[in-house]
Amino acid sequence: MEKSVDPVLPLKLRADDRNLRSIARRNTIGKILSSSYSDAISNLAFKVCDKVLTYRQMKDEYVELSHQQQKLDNVDITLEETGYEGRGQELAVALSYRQEIEDDLQYKNGSFSGVLHDAQIRLIGQVIENDTSIKTVVNFGASYAYVDHILAGLHAGVHFFGLDRSTATKTLNEISFGVHDNLTFTADDVFEFLDKHPSQGSAILLHSRTATFITRQHITGLYELAHRSGYKYIVGIEPFGISRLTCEPYEFSLQDERSVVYLGGFCIHNYPHLLKRSGYTIRHLEVLTTSNADPDHRQLAFIASA
Repeated sequence: MEKSVDPVLPLKLRADDRNLRSIARRNTIGKILSSSYSDAISNLAFKVCDKVLTYRQMKDEYVELSHQQQKLDNVDITLEETGYEGRGQELAVALSYRQEIEDDLQYKNGSFSGVLHDAQIRLIGQVIENDTSIKTVVNFGASYAYVDHILAGLHAGVHFFGLDRSTATKTLNEISFGVHDNLTFTADDVFEFLDKHPSQGSAILLHSRTATFITRQHITGLYELAHRSGYKYIVGIEPFGISRLTCEPYEFSLQDERSVVYLGGFCIHNYPHLLKRSGYTIRHLEVLTTSNADPDHRQLAFIASA
């Protein structure tokens, strides 16, 4: 693939001042209410006064964000302890995506699924069309494999793997999309899968709305393993915005930056730096705007090559 125009780094979301102040205020109130001094008082108030339920939500949000950051910073946590809580939740999410598509809602009601689907099809297609050596695409965290099915139909000479941890998700996809010569659904640990399926510079590793649920150490380890295993490209599409814990827009750069929690279980990693340290170079970088209810919600989309 030919090198595109150098991405503009560092890259930082230009945040609306009013939204920043609102997020900071909510964070400050939650922090105060969750302190040991006010914890007992606030809990009592929540029981006797319905008017302070909003403040209870602020406290609970701050406590949950702090817990998520501790988990994100924990270098001893295993990959199995990240992501969805149990195989049942993974299947439930895949079913919700299927329902969203069947109801034609992926562009409506604040959903950003349609934006992600379009970007995956476009970016993977761009790499394949510009590099005819590509023979394999591995989608880490495929969930409901709507996009994988479309890509397999568009690129008959490339084999697509939809990789999930749950055998139930694998079965759902096999029932939903049938059998194709160039599309395989797999239930496996991603590290074990890459070990068993090395490439000779002819494969793409794709992750979309997946790396946001795992820790920095695991995404770094995945990039390093992909490089050792001969995966020529990494294509990623992941959410970012103003961290509800730091109250600051995240800055992507080639320098080392801490991974931080974003909102709703999402976290933000400094993908350009992690890719660079793993032997990859960013070739394409763009910010996708969505119709999500949170005005700062964006998706970072990139192509990197070894």
